[in-house]
Amino acid sequence: MENLLYIVGLLVVLFMMNFSVVTSVADAKKIKRQDVVVLALAPVYGIVKVLKLEAVELNPGLLKQRLNAKYLLLTALKFTIIVFLFVWALTNLNSNIVLLKMFAALVVIVMVFINQSVTHSIADNRGQNTFFAGLMGFLPLISIGFYLLIPSKRNILEQTVRKQYSVRELFGRAVIYTEMTVLAFLVLVPVIYIIGTALTDSSEIPYRLWPENVSFRNFEILTSQRWLKAGQAEPTKVYFIEWFKNTLLIAVVNMIASVLLITGSAYVFSRFKFKGKKFGLLSIMILQMFPTFLSLIAMYILFDTFGLLNKPLALVMVYTAGAIPFNIWLIKGYLQGVPKDLDESATIDGANKVQIFFKIILPLSLPIITFVAVGQFMAPWLDYILPSYILSGTGADASKGWTIAIGLFRFLEAGNSLYRPTLFAAGALVIAVPITVLYVTFQKYLIEGMTAGATKG
Repeated sequence: MENLLYIVGLLVVLFMMNFSVVTSVADAKKIKRQDVVVLALAPVYGIVKVLKLEAVELNPGLLKQRLNAKYLLLTALKFTIIVFLFVWALTNLNSNIVLLKMFAALVVIVMVFINQSVTHSIADNRGQNTFFAGLMGFLPLISIGFYLLIPSKRNILEQTVRKQYSVRELFGRAVIYTEMTVLAFLVLVPVIYIIGTALTDSSEIPYRLWPENVSFRNFEILTSQRWLKAGQAEPTKVYFIEWFKNTLLIAVVNMIASVLLITGSAYVFSRFKFKGKKFGLLSIMILQMFPTFLSLIAMYILFDTFGLLNKPLALVMVYTAGAIPFNIWLIKGYLQGVPKDLDESATIDGANKVQIFFKIILPLSLPIITFVAVGQFMAPWLDYILPSYILSGTGADASKGWTIAIGLFRFLEAGNSLYRPTLFAAGALVIAVPITVLYVTFQKYLIEGMTAGATKG
């Protein structure tokens, strides 16, 4: 088990090195980091691709320095120390005396980071190589003594150097690094536990952070449509692939329909004057006050009347309608920041309203549209209440029509035949992949969309 963790740690180091090289080359070529973040996630290919990109303003000296073998070696060494220090802490957590070992690991990590920080500061004040000092900083106390003894390259007061390891300064650093370390553990340990749970060969909830024997049995069950039985419950078949397809279909259709409907409506409200405009906007704003579940009974009766129960179209209609109130105001605020002179110029050139919308407004609104599109794509993956209410059919193959959220939550309901917490963990990891890729790919537009729509108009 420990060997596997160290192998994963090595892969993380290689990934970090790839990311570092790509971003370093981008800096030397004056290319924005957000423009190469996707390339930085692609091993080897990202480096080759960024080297071929045309430079905005090339800095040959910086490029040569960042691609220097010594610099790369020192960077790799630094990443290796950080990652394997964290892996060592994780291996010590993998026992029954979790709290004690967590505390011990926390103390060790914080002390090492404090030592590294003080060493770096002293070296910087004395005019020494700070990068090498950062590496030396992982040697407890020795590094501080080393930089206190070597001659200074700058004329600096000794009091300034001593201030770096004063009680007040050390306490401040301890507070900062303790907070950062605790935050890292709170974020990463649950993720590692979920991964470990998915890789266990047991069907019960594990009481270890990482399994002794790694197994891909849970992923095999998810993809093989096996029959499962727990206790006295009737056997149920796992249609994980069908659930994934259903959810993906709903997500894509919902995303396209929502973007077209909401963007078109927001364009009308932001560009045209008509009777009832203010009343319409006010009505849309008031609709945001009422949560969706208040209309569950009404929706159920309507869908049952029109024969839409247990059909994906019903969910698309609910998600699209539910997204209208908030997102219309959001996109309207963004569109009001787009100059109307562009519309007038296009009209003079012979463009009609539809052409203006598709050829001018949509391209200029890409950040806010991406924000709305990603949000609508995410909705079916994470929602359990509405799908479980609308897709509540009975019968042998009724579970085929479920979304992935219904299926995963069934794995956590004790007493039914699908009760398998480890399958829930495996399924959660599978659906995390497209969501993560989506966020990483469009993070630039997501950040712009979140800020722009809220401040304009």
